[in-house]
Amino acid sequence: MEFLSSTYLYHRIIKNPSYYGVDLGELSEHQLNDDLAINTVVIKFLSTFIDQCVQLLIDNYCIRAIDETDRSPEKYAKDDCLVNQVLLPTPLGKIASYYYLSYKTIRLFQDRLCPSDYETAGKPQFTYYKTSEILDLLTMATEYVALPVRHNEELLNAQLAKICPFKMERRSMDSPHTKANLLLQAHCSRSPFPIVDYYTDLKTVLDQVLRIFQAMIDISALNGSLPTTINIINLQQSIIQASWQNSNQLLLLLETDHKSTTSEFIDDDLNDASEYYQSRQHQMDAAIADVRQLPKEICSLPVLLNFLQQNSYSNKRNDPKLFKAFTDLFAEYSIHHAILSRLFKSLTQLPLINVEKITIHKIVDEDADSEQWLPQEISKENTFISRRDVEWLQVQPSSDYCICCHLNRMSFSSNQNSKGQRAYCPSFPKPKSESWYLILGCEEESELIAITRLPCIQPYSTQVNLRFRTPDIESSKRIFFTLYLLSDCYIGLDQQYNIPLQVN
Repeated sequence: MEFLSSTYLYHRIIKNPSYYGVDLGELSEHQLNDDLAINTVVIKFLSTFIDQCVQLLIDNYCIRAIDETDRSPEKYAKDDCLVNQVLLPTPLGKIASYYYLSYKTIRLFQDRLCPSDYETAGKPQFTYYKTSEILDLLTMATEYVALPVRHNEELLNAQLAKICPFKMERRSMDSPHTKANLLLQAHCSRSPFPIVDYYTDLKTVLDQVLRIFQAMIDISALNGSLPTTINIINLQQSIIQASWQNSNQLLLLLETDHKSTTSEFIDDDLNDASEYYQSRQHQMDAAIADVRQLPKEICSLPVLLNFLQQNSYSNKRNDPKLFKAFTDLFAEYSIHHAILSRLFKSLTQLPLINVEKITIHKIVDEDADSEQWLPQEISKENTFISRRDVEWLQVQPSSDYCICCHLNRMSFSSNQNSKGQRAYCPSFPKPKSESWYLILGCEEESELIAITRLPCIQPYSTQVNLRFRTPDIESSKRIFFTLYLLSDCYIGLDQQYNIPLQVN
C-alpha cells in the first residue's frame, strides 16, 4: 500500500474514483466533497484489490504465503519483510517474472507438464508428449490471444490446415491460438502463405516464441520429465531452422525463397488453395531435387563437419583447397556447382562441439580424504558398447557426485573469440545467439536428473559441471544414466553419452 500511494495510479483513482470501479455509494453528499473520506474509501478499495491479486498468484503457483513464525533464517533470505505473513516467490513465479509471461501461461504449462499423482514404486509417472501436443500447448499460451484473426481469415486457416502435417480437427478456425499453430506448422514445412499479412503475423508469433519455449523447458525440467524436455528442445530447433526433425539435413542449409506474392493468390478461387500450395511446393522441390537423392550417410551434418575439420589447414571459410575437397566428396553425384557452393558456405558457419573428456567424482567435505575419491574418467568408447561389455563406474548410494564435461567449439566462424556466437538460422526473423543444454537423465525411468544451459561454448576447453545425487538403496544396483548435449537452434548436432553406474 505504501508503494501504491506513490504511484500515478493512486492519484488517478483519487481524482476519478468511479472510472476505476471505486464504490462511493456509502458516502453522503457532504463526504463526497471531503478528500479524507474519499481517501479512506480508495485505500479500502486498493487493499481489497491487493488481497485479490495475492490470492490469484497463490492459486496459480506463482507465490506462497507463510507465517512469520514458520520463517527460518536458514531457509529464506534476510531481506524479506518481517510481517505477519511473508510472501515468497515460487520457482514458477520466478520463471514467469524472468521471461515476462502471464500467470495464466505458467498455470497452463504446470497443469499439463507436471507428473501425474499416480506413482509406481515411489516414482512419479510422466506423460509423454508428442511434437504435435507440445506445439498445441505452446500456441495455447496467453501471449498469443491478441494475434489478429481478420475478416474471412477463418476460411484461409481452414485451407492452410489441409496441408499442415498435424491435423486441427475440432478446432475453431477463427481462434488466434489455432492460427498461431497453423502459422508455425507452415513455417516448419516451408509452405507458402495465402496472403502477405500472414508473414507479418508469423513474425509476431516468432518474436515471442523463444521466451515461451524457455519457460516450457524450465517447467518441464523442474518437474523432472526427461522425454518431454527433450521434445520441447527439438521443437524449438525445428521452429528456429524452419524444418522438421526428419527432414533432409542438407536442405536446412539451402535458403529457399518460399514466400508467395499477393497477386499470385488473390485472383485464385479459395477452393483451389490446396492445389496452389502443392504446385508451389513442387517448384521448390524441383530446385533441390538432386540434394534429396543423396544417401543418408552423406547428408549427416556431423559427418560433413568432421570431414571439413580434418581437411582444413588454414581454419578459414574461403580456403580454396578445402572447397575442392568438399566438391570432390560429391563428385559421383550430379550436384550443381552453385548448390555445392551454398552448402559449403552454410556448413562453415555451423559449430562442431568436441566433448574432450567426461569425468565423475564424489563431492566430499574439505576435511575428508580427497585421495580416496579421485575422479573417474568415462571413456567415450565405453558409452557406445552393450551393457554386457561395459565398464561400470563404482559409486556410493545417497551421495553427491559431480559430472565434469570438458567441451570446446570447433568451427570456421570469424568471431570465435567473441562472447556470444551468432547462430546460423536464416529463416528466423531476428538475430539469435547459440546456446546449448547439458542434460543428465535416466531413460529407463524417463527422469531428468540435472540440467544446465550453456550460453556459449568457446574454442578453448570449457569445463561444465552437473551435480546429482545417487539413489538411496540398500543392495547393489546398476543404473544407466545418459548425458545429452543438445543445441537450442541446430538440428542434427546433438550428442549423447551413456554413463553406467554401479551403486554399491
